[in-house]
Amino acid sequence: MRFVLAGQPNSGKSTIFNAVAGYRAGTANFPGSSVTYTISRAMILGREVSIVDLPGIYSLTSTDAAEWEALSYLLEHGGDVIINVIDASRLGRSLELTLQLLELGLPVVVALNMLDEARRKGIEIDAEALSKELGVPVVPTIGRRGRGLKELLRTAMREAMRHTTPHPVQFDREVESAVATVEAVLAKSSATLPAPARFLAIKLLEDDPEIRSRIVGEVPELDSALEQAQRELESAHGWTADQVVSGSRHAVAHAIEERVSTVHRQRLGWREALDRVLLHPISGGPVMVAVLLGFFYAVFGLGKFLEDPMVAAFDRLGASLAAVLPPDTFLGSLTAGLVMGVSGGAAIVLPYLVPFLIGLAILEDTGYLPRMAYILDNFMHRIGLHGKSVVPLMLGYGCSV
Repeated sequence: MRFVLAGQPNSGKSTIFNAVAGYRAGTANFPGSSVTYTISRAMILGREVSIVDLPGIYSLTSTDAAEWEALSYLLEHGGDVIINVIDASRLGRSLELTLQLLELGLPVVVALNMLDEARRKGIEIDAEALSKELGVPVVPTIGRRGRGLKELLRTAMREAMRHTTPHPVQFDREVESAVATVEAVLAKSSATLPAPARFLAIKLLEDDPEIRSRIVGEVPELDSALEQAQRELESAHGWTADQVVSGSRHAVAHAIEERVSTVHRQRLGWREALDRVLLHPISGGPVMVAVLLGFFYAVFGLGKFLEDPMVAAFDRLGASLAAVLPPDTFLGSLTAGLVMGVSGGAAIVLPYLVPFLIGLAILEDTGYLPRMAYILDNFMHRIGLHGKSVVPLMLGYGCSV
C-alpha cells in the first residue's frame, strides 16, 4: 500500500512525513531528472505502508520541473491515497492545488495543517463544512506538535481500503461547458488515456505542453474541438483560455474559503511584533546585516577558540610519534603525513564548519532564512536571481569559513 503526500511549499508536509516515517527515509531522483522525492516505510494499523513525500508544488502543470515530475509520478504510479497537506492559514491559496488533485480520480484525504498559525491570525475553519464542500475527509492537524496525525493516518487507511473516488468541484458555467466539449471527444476516443478525461480536458484547455504532446497525437479529432472550446472561452471572458480556467479555479477556491472560515481580529503576539521589525523596509536590511555579522563573528570566534587547543594536541601527537618513528624513515614520513592530513581536517576545518552548520540550522529553524530571502528578493531580481538564492549563497560560505 502506498500513501502519497502532496502539498504546497511551507505547508508542513515534510514535517508530517518526518513525524510519521522520516527516521527511515531515503531520497530518490525522478527518472531522468534532478528533482528528488523522499520515500519511507511505516507500520500503520498493522500494515506496512510506503509513504512518498513529493516535492512542494503549487499546481499540477508541466511548465515547472518539480510540478511536472510530481504529476508524472501520480499519473504513472498513482497511490492508494493522496494525503493533501494544506496550510490552514492560507486556505484559499492552498485549495487551488486540492481542486486539481481531486480531478485525478484517486482517493484523497485533506490534512488541514498549521491550525495553530491560522488561529493566531484570527482564522477559524469549520473542518466538517470544508469536508462537505470538497467531498473528501478533512482531518485537522498541527504537524510540528504531532496533533491529529494518528487520526489522519487512520482516515487515509480507511479511504485507501474503500478506494473512494472523489467528485470534482464544479467551475463556472462557461468553463464547465468547454470542459464538457473536450471531455466528450476524449471519452469517445479509443486511445488509452493516462488520466481521467475531465482532468486531461482541463489541462488541454490550459494548453499544458506535456499533456498536449501526449494526447493530441493519439486523438486526431481533438484539435478542432479544443480550438473551438478555447475560442469560446476567450470570447466570453476576453482572456486566454488558460487564464480563464486558472481564474475560475482561483475563484472557486476562495469562495470555499469564505464559506468555511470565520475571520476574527488577529491576535498580535511577540512574533508579529518581531516580524514587523525584521521585515520592515527600513529596519529589515540593517537588522539582517547585524544578524549576519553576529553569525560570522560567532563562527570565527568559536572556531578560533576550538582550533588552537586542537592544533596544539595534534602537534604534541606528531612530536611524540616523531620521537618513536624518525621523520627521515619511510614509516616516520608516512605517519607524519597521516597526522598532518587528519589535523588539517579535524583541527582546522571542523572547528569552523561545525559551528557554521549549527548556526545555519538555527537560522533555518527559527524561520529567519526565508525572511532573508524576502528582504533580498527585490535586489536579487535585479541581478537575475530569486530571493531564495540567499540559501545557496549562505551554504557557499561553508566552503569559505
